[in-house]
Amino acid sequence: MEDFRRDCNITDSSSAETESIGESPRWILATKKESSVRGGSPESIVVDADLAKQVMSHQKEGVEFIWRNCFADWDKSSDGNDAAGGCIVAHEMGLGKSFTTITLLHTVMNNLCLPESERSEKRRCVRRVLLLAPANVIRNWENEIKEWTNELEHKLPLINLQRSQSGYREDDAENWEKSGGVLLMSDKLFCKQFSSRIIKEATPDILVLDEAHTMLKNATTKISKILRKIPTKRIILLTGTPMQNNATEFYQLVNFVRPGIIPGISSDAAFEAEYRKPIEAGLPQDATDKCKQRSEEIQLRLNKIVEPFLDRKTKKVIEEKLPDFFDTLLILQQGVTQQHILLGYEKYREVSGDNSFLRRCHLLSPVLNHPAALKIKANPAKKKSKCGSMESGGQEASDSSESNLAKKVLASLDENIRNKLHETRNSPKIIILAHILAMAFREGEKVLVYAKCLTTLDLISNFLELKDWKKQVGSLATSFPLDKLGGLRKGKDYVRIEGKTESGKRGAIVEKFNKSDSISVFLISSVAGGIGINLTSASRVVMMDNHFNPSISDQCVARAHRLGQQKAVHCYRLAIEGTLETKVFARGVNKAGMASGVIEGNPSKGRYDRSQLENLVKTELKVTCCLCGKKRLLTLNHDQDPPGDDEKWDCSQNGEDSMYNNCSIPADDIKSSSDGKCIQDFTLKHLAGLINPRTRKTPLVVTWEPVLKSTALDKKRERREGKASGSHSKRQK
Repeated sequence: MEDFRRDCNITDSSSAETESIGESPRWILATKKESSVRGGSPESIVVDADLAKQVMSHQKEGVEFIWRNCFADWDKSSDGNDAAGGCIVAHEMGLGKSFTTITLLHTVMNNLCLPESERSEKRRCVRRVLLLAPANVIRNWENEIKEWTNELEHKLPLINLQRSQSGYREDDAENWEKSGGVLLMSDKLFCKQFSSRIIKEATPDILVLDEAHTMLKNATTKISKILRKIPTKRIILLTGTPMQNNATEFYQLVNFVRPGIIPGISSDAAFEAEYRKPIEAGLPQDATDKCKQRSEEIQLRLNKIVEPFLDRKTKKVIEEKLPDFFDTLLILQQGVTQQHILLGYEKYREVSGDNSFLRRCHLLSPVLNHPAALKIKANPAKKKSKCGSMESGGQEASDSSESNLAKKVLASLDENIRNKLHETRNSPKIIILAHILAMAFREGEKVLVYAKCLTTLDLISNFLELKDWKKQVGSLATSFPLDKLGGLRKGKDYVRIEGKTESGKRGAIVEKFNKSDSISVFLISSVAGGIGINLTSASRVVMMDNHFNPSISDQCVARAHRLGQQKAVHCYRLAIEGTLETKVFARGVNKAGMASGVIEGNPSKGRYDRSQLENLVKTELKVTCCLCGKKRLLTLNHDQDPPGDDEKWDCSQNGEDSMYNNCSIPADDIKSSSDGKCIQDFTLKHLAGLINPRTRKTPLVVTWEPVLKSTALDKKRERREGKASGSHSKRQK
């Protein structure tokens, strides 16, 4: 790396050449060894003084990193070095990648001349930049470019095709082709309307892809194939999460900026055999020592290969500038109604032999958020249900086969249960969410609520708009006796973004939430609204469900915990015990460990064994031994019914799990913070003090068993209201 930097004649930021300009130092990015003009002074690349004053040290390093990768051929006197190519700026979310990029673009577009070709001494300016980004961050890019460059002596010319009227877009693109500047648009608009023209007629000097992982992780997608046809070598990929579901997706990014850089690897299959499979084989906690050692060695080998053109920065570089961040995984007991639904599904699966994992996910994921989702799934004509795929991270899934499956499971339920699916008491997650919101309102804090499924967002919206939450969640009356809770109005008290929200309106909704004192809740589709936006006005984040791709959840949390945040940020990740949700979280932890090894050169030890990672379809039920009082997770069989309150069960009956079929065996080694308290004792302050991830890398796991004890309070309230209603009816008569 040092030889590479020396050949390119780049000075370190710690010893960068500076000249006094008033009170501000002059940032000279690079200086040629020889002048391009005979007898002249050496040519320098100078960063604008006003930009130089604003840049932070990690951003300065980022600018220099991009320079030495993308513009290594600028100085032909440097021993003929022409290794210019692409690079990956993998700074974590919230570190200001956009400002780093703007500083670099402004500098080279106002200073730099490049060879017309590798065989020519004719030189030309850097004129055309193509910047592609997801639709919901286009407005943010426009605002930042204008904010940082409009007052400078030399502006950064910008053409935002996303805001151009459709009839004038071709003219605007032609203007960019002739006059240059930054052409900004979404990847979808580019793919649909302008890819052919730009590839054939107006090759950009620099290609910038924001949230690049969303465009390149799958080489077979249309956008990925089109981008690979753009004939430019100066490529800047921006991503806070360069590794998503697996190492192969990371390989796609690497191969895009530096084709063939990994020795002996020329295809996805070759990469998977040589790198991905042995890496994953050593991740489980119970893997053999040999597998673990090989996995670690391969992670470090891959890290060494990509290090020269991948700049990784974590939030540690601005740790002192960020408020504290507290992360908690709340594992909630299954509601009784949810248990009946899970058993109904097991009966269907046993009879039909249908073991489709994706169908199981799409049916049960929203049900674990609220049982009422089952009716919505069964009646798609009344309410089309869409749920982001756990594996793809964004595909919509709702078809007749899922509807038929939901109808069969619904038909297996007792009529009394079917008639009460809509009741809030049957949703442990909504109960917990209600308490989190109530405490946040009391503290004057805003809350982001993320969910994969639109069905879940709809059900939460319905709950928010109820006039009196305490009638649905009786425990709120005990915890917040004097607080008025309920009656939130969409657009005035809460806002919402989902996949179908028009791209032009998303930025306005974000601005409204950040600026309004009355809007306290933001409901967001975790796939559609989890990247590229700034929501630092919120300090509480609730993840209603987790993704197989852990970076999606991390991206969501980073909307609040980033530069500009003034308060401590608290994240609550909700999961239903004994279901695929806890296993999804376990897989996410292992994937994060793999990313740490490959991207940061810091392999982590596995925290879960193979059974916890692989057996995703096993559903369990929490039961209490009547002899020893220990709680065990009992694997569900289709011929079982959930144990009733008075039904006795002891450890010896746990034939499915020999690890816990004896009273002498200790209970599950999961920390419980219930302490015998009922849900009305739940407070955010209690959870806020549990963990600071500066000293712990993964969220604290908290089993909140008493969550359903509010049912007893609700039943008392029902009886009380029933009597009151009866007497009221008599008075009316």
